[in-house]
Amino acid sequence: MIAGTIILEDFTISFSEGEEGTVTFTVTDAHAGKTETKNVSAPKFFKALAIAVHMDGMPDYRDDYLDAESIMGDIRWIP
Repeated sequence: MIAGTIILEDFTISFSEGEEGTVTFTVTDAHAGKTETKNVSAPKFFKALAIAVHMDGMPDYRDDYLDAESIMGDIRWIP
């Protein structure tokens, strides 16, 4: 199992890997005071996480961006 919490400026993302290739994550926007929980595809979540933590969007943001964007909800945490 993979689980963790990452703080990116005003966003806190807590996540845990679920069954059958899914990740459940809760993202909190401290600036707006909003929280959202989603259950999504693990590969798409980790693509979004890679884009979020790499300042220049690397390693594969051009290939991964559509998948990463597809898991965003009301709180957008990728550039």
